[in-house]
Amino acid sequence: MADDVFYKEIKEVESPHGSIVPEGATTEEIEGEPVLRIPETTNSIDTPIIFPGFRIILEGSKLDISGETIVDAAIYGRTLEATNTVISAEKEIEVTETLQAAHVRGKTVRAERIEAKCVEADLNVYGAESVIAQSITVEDGGVRTPILITDRLDGENLAIDSRDWDSSITNGDVPQWLQPNS
Repeated sequence: MADDVFYKEIKEVESPHGSIVPEGATTEEIEGEPVLRIPETTNSIDTPIIFPGFRIILEGSKLDISGETIVDAAIYGRTLEATNTVISAEKEIEVTETLQAAHVRGKTVRAERIEAKCVEADLNVYGAESVIAQSITVEDGGVRTPILITDRLDGENLAIDSRDWDSSITNGDVPQWLQPNS
């Protein structure tokens, strides 16, 4: 079975010291990668999701992260996969690699690469490599990134290179999951 192309070794893994595994969520290791999986039945969390080095997968359509115990970051991990999820947080959302979300809202949204249908931030959106979002709203700040691909931006454009949404789809610069009819 180990030679089967569809076989994946999945085993439990400990959460990082001090991290709180949300109720109903699981930590596991898939092919050597630590993963935090938050099920579709969880749509509200009142503690921060701080899992450095973890791939965070949100399976539900909605997740609200707010509570008195959240001081700075509401979410922190290596990657965030939430292509069908609306994420809302009062504090920062940060991942060190790729953030994928249907809709993400936070005080600041930061990642190496941001892919989303809609991004909203109170202060700033920062993509170390790129920000690809059909719609972006920044209330009191702007979007800082080397490459910005968007159809609509409300806020300050501080990108080095801004590209048109429709042309970027034609050129293959917009991920398939963000394109119309996907």
